[in-house]
Amino acid sequence: MCVASNLAKRIHGGPVAIDQMPQAHPGRELLSGALGCADLDDTTAERCRDVIASSGALASVEAAIDTAVDGALDALHRLDTSVCEPLTDLALYAAYRDR
Repeated sequence: MCVASNLAKRIHGGPVAIDQMPQAHPGRELLSGALGCADLDDTTAERCRDVIASSGALASVEAAIDTAVDGALDALHRLDTSVCEPLTDLALYAAYRDR
């Protein structure tokens, strides 16, 4: 039986991606079985990444991140300039560090 692990980090999208997938998507079972699996191998992790990307879930999650970042940046620009730049850099790094 699988236990909690770093799979969500390894397959860029994790549980959120499954929620974005259609119920009938054939890769949904692979993802559900792989999430939380402590002994997941690199091949299965790559298959999971491919399922997420091909399902459109990755694009959907990335679009949601883009929208959230845009809102955060708009709010940051209303702050004092001394904190705006470093917080903007931090927000952009956090949101886009692996793209």
